[in-house]
Amino acid sequence: MYRMCQNDYESIYAKLARNAVLQIAGDFEAPAYWLNRTQVGDAMKQNLRVELVRAYTDVTGFMLLKIDLPDVYEGAIVTTEVTN
Repeated sequence: MYRMCQNDYESIYAKLARNAVLQIAGDFEAPAYWLNRTQVGDAMKQNLRVELVRAYTDVTGFMLLKIDLPDVYEGAIVTTEVTN
């Protein structure tokens, strides 16, 4: 991979990873990111592994740390969770 990309390999891997995660992100509704975080993360990791194997690499771990939802959705979810 280094021979193909030279010093630009890091940005290429970052783009591939971002695209793989975003492909799955749209499959889940906003509340799932709070209520089924493990399921969302596992689906993203699986897709990430599938996509990055094509770039001669493997994913050994994936952590869904930051979720940036539209303010309206995030506010509604927080209100629901506080109520519960």
